[in-house]
Amino acid sequence: MTIAPFTVPQTWATQSIHDSLTDNNPTLDVTANPGNLVQTNVADLAGAQIVRWHHFNVDCLRQAYGDILDDYPVPTVSSHLGPHTVNGLNRFKQVVIDNLFPSLAHPIQTGANVLGARLGAGLPNVFFKKDTVVDWPRRSGLSLVSDDGTHFLVSCVLMGSQWSSSRLERSHFLGEAANLPLRRVAAYCVATDTRYGFVLTPGEVVVVRVSGTAYDYGQPCRIEWQAVLWSASGPDTLTVNLSL
Repeated sequence: MTIAPFTVPQTWATQSIHDSLTDNNPTLDVTANPGNLVQTNVADLAGAQIVRWHHFNVDCLRQAYGDILDDYPVPTVSSHLGPHTVNGLNRFKQVVIDNLFPSLAHPIQTGANVLGARLGAGLPNVFFKKDTVVDWPRRSGLSLVSDDGTHFLVSCVLMGSQWSSSRLERSHFLGEAANLPLRRVAAYCVATDTRYGFVLTPGEVVVVRVSGTAYDYGQPCRIEWQAVLWSASGPDTLTVNLSL
């Protein structure tokens, strides 16, 4: 007897992708953990231009993917909203993997199926992993990868005591250290031939788009960024999940 492959019944789908991705994030109970940014293992990107990514907003996302966000339902994912204790980087990454990323699984799969059908090509299965090697000894803190190891998203994960996006606005006073996480993510992008990454802290996600030359740190590149608060939620709001 042939057993039919498992599929998610339509009756389970109770939210639009938009509503699923703009729900409340888990709350975090962050223990003060002062620390400094690690200066080692950062590629020397030649001529990196760093600018604000002004066009990364809800309106632009809706222009590109509005019908997918509104018209395709996904199952509601129950998760423990916390507060989750965060007392260091390893614990923070595990909290994100256990309590944030599961709510992204169905929207990513559904969106990939829709886009794949429109393009007439199957898109690979993807999943989140932590501490993946992008160019030894450099590791991406959290990554979206396919079955064959292709990186689609790379990241740098930090505690809020180490860095926040407010430093980018004051980089002319603080110097290169203010831009270090963005340059680190850009190096990961160049190393894996992807354009997209993020810096994640317990307070925000900073999404990053990189225009450069794959596998060549010596070529000029452009780094665009936009910050989204961890606490952001609600309809037509740019949230961490929607951004990712």
